[in-house]
Amino acid sequence: MPDSRVDAMMEEQNARLFCAVGRVSVAWTRFESYLSETVRMLAGVDNELGECITAQIASFDRMLGALSALSEMRCPGTANESSFMARLHRIQSLADRRNRVVNDLWTFDPGITNRWPATAMRTRQQGPVPTTTSEVEALALEIENFSEVFLDFRREFLISLNLWAGQ
Repeated sequence: MPDSRVDAMMEEQNARLFCAVGRVSVAWTRFESYLSETVRMLAGVDNELGECITAQIASFDRMLGALSALSEMRCPGTANESSFMARLHRIQSLADRRNRVVNDLWTFDPGITNRWPATAMRTRQQGPVPTTTSEVEALALEIENFSEVFLDFRREFLISLNLWAGQ
């Protein structure tokens, strides 16, 4: 006979994790939007044309490449600066961690949540990787905080290039 207390605990555990995964997804989607806006501003096009351009960029890696190339075009030497490269590496690290949370397979046992790393074609790699809900929540917060830092960087960078709207 099923134990209703265990079922209730499992439902709460799963709900908390799904909420945390959703928060990571929303925070990342918002960050990707900021990145796309930055690429459009660096390209010097209006939003309508810019959205057409950024929609054609097939992957996140290519979006980072576009950011780097357009930054270099607007301000030669920028893409090779250590602070710029560190920022790109941080973005890529967050993207990789976001992909793990959103795309890996999850299994649930009472009190234990495991993430099973997935690769292309959704095959599993070695696992499981015990992952707590608090780790996923921490990633969401890290993405949200980095988004704020990125927006500050973007504003200062675009102002220095005379590309900030209303300047």
